[in-house]
Amino acid sequence: MNTLSVLLPPGMGDIYWVMCIIEDLLKVEGADALDASISSAPGGKDRSIDYVKMISFIHTVDYYKWDSARSRIWQETCTSGGRGVFRGIEGFDYLICLNGHLEGGKRIEDTGYKVNYYPPLVLDQAGLDFGKDIKRQIGPYVVAFVADHSFYQRWLRGLPPDQLYAIFKGIREKIGCRVILTGASWDHSILNNYLLALNEGNGPLVNLIGKTSMSQLFGLFKASEGCIGHAAGNTIMSVVLRKPTVIIWNKFFGKKFWKNTCPPDSYGKWYLAADSDEHSSEDVVDMFLQCRGNMQ
Repeated sequence: MNTLSVLLPPGMGDIYWVMCIIEDLLKVEGADALDASISSAPGGKDRSIDYVKMISFIHTVDYYKWDSARSRIWQETCTSGGRGVFRGIEGFDYLICLNGHLEGGKRIEDTGYKVNYYPPLVLDQAGLDFGKDIKRQIGPYVVAFVADHSFYQRWLRGLPPDQLYAIFKGIREKIGCRVILTGASWDHSILNNYLLALNEGNGPLVNLIGKTSMSQLFGLFKASEGCIGHAAGNTIMSVVLRKPTVIIWNKFFGKKFWKNTCPPDSYGKWYLAADSDEHSSEDVVDMFLQCRGNMQ
């Protein structure tokens, strides 16, 4: 088997954008499959490997620890408008990271490669069964992801915790769905604890933060009525799985980025982008209902 070795960024969304061009890159290089290495995230926040394992053209995948903070080329991939594709870095055939490319307002197509916004995924049956079992236990549900770390503080200035809870309560009232809070174990936060403290009695929230594998998370998406949450790899994956999705953005990223990070055929149909500084909780609920109506 002729394989191509590629060093990838750490996040699931970051990796997804790269996967969109890999099939064409393999063809250009005359390779059959990909040997992927994922740049290990700071603080051991590594979870993306199980997503990469779902992609059918992957041959091998592992984490790779290197001093990316000191790498000029790595910094260029993360700089707005910077290049995203480099040959022969760290002993790999390619280093590819499209974050800066996209943040500069470019599309994935602007890399010069043919794009497949739906890289082939092989989903685990046990994970799919997990989603179905949750639906049997609690009824129809919407998946959610919200966070308060890093740049998400900007998001929370526009849509603070009480407004986020109002979104989830509105979903329960309008369409009768519970809302499942998701995320990795490190996504436990003051924000989510506050939301759960509001969730008294027959509240809308179900807490599965840190309680699902990647396979189970994808199973949750597949059995769900859709997704609402802050911009992140998992909410982008909901769009890729063609689920009604409202992603909450902020002008920290340009509006072209909001659109170019997801499949273009989804925008205005099953995917809408909310602005945390301009849209109210009622707006977000209405946007979700619009996405859901477009898919029915």
